[in-house]
Amino acid sequence: EVLVPPLEQIFKCSWFTSIRKGKKIVIHGTADSKRILTVASKSKKGSRYFLVSLSYKGQLKKKPREFETVFELHANFIPGNPLCVVTTKDCECFEGDFPCLSVGDKFEVLYATETQALIDDSLQNV
Repeated sequence: EVLVPPLEQIFKCSWFTSIRKGKKIVIHGTADSKRILTVASKSKKGSRYFLVSLSYKGQLKKKPREFETVFELHANFIPGNPLCVVTTKDCECFEGDFPCLSVGDKFEVLYATETQALIDDSLQNV
């Protein structure tokens, strides 16, 4: 029997709203699966809750980020941690060293290096 009902709905499911004080609950068995309740609070729709098993050895997915420039991409690169990038705009390159990029092209940034670029009519290291 439910003695104290939950104050807020933390799971999105059809049966959660039926949990009320005095309601009888039938327990069919026990489980020994330890889980962690995690919260993603930076969502436009408010907080989202997830149950993650302690035996989970993978990585949680990160929200995709947009990089407007190569400089933003470089600032977010961590050496030893590959950064996966997907092209969101077509880009034609008129110099022979760089390929043209199409929407959906996938890349993995493995390392960063310096080069020279023509900025304001002068060569600068970037």
